[in-house]
Amino acid sequence: MTSAGYICTQEMHEESLAIHGPFFVMDVLENFHSEVKESNGQVEGGGVSVYYSHALQLLFFSYSSGKSFVAPLPYFEKGYQGLPQLFMISWGKKKEGAAATAPQPLCQWSEVPNHPGLVFSVMQNSMSFC
Repeated sequence: MTSAGYICTQEMHEESLAIHGPFFVMDVLENFHSEVKESNGQVEGGGVSVYYSHALQLLFFSYSSGKSFVAPLPYFEKGYQGLPQLFMISWGKKKEGAAATAPQPLCQWSEVPNHPGLVFSVMQNSMSFC
């Protein structure tokens, strides 16, 4: 994930081996969700965190705007350009009369050992970085 919020992908094959020297990852994985907005060359204020669970075949990612998402990412054929399904992660409810607080992005994603399917993350404090 770039600092501008774009998720880049690279198909692994013979030409991408390290013995051939450096190469640039140029393919961008499109995410089509009504909550994802692009402005001034940045997606949702920029990327914060990205995590791929191989066991679950899920991609987790978050943006500076505080929005976090999960998307199924099964094996895809060459030419695949986007995420067919994208789900926004939300939690908690605002208490009546409580002051509105800006949502914080999730980061430091991890899977719980010996508990298949259980993924956890921490909420980024707006004053620090993951």
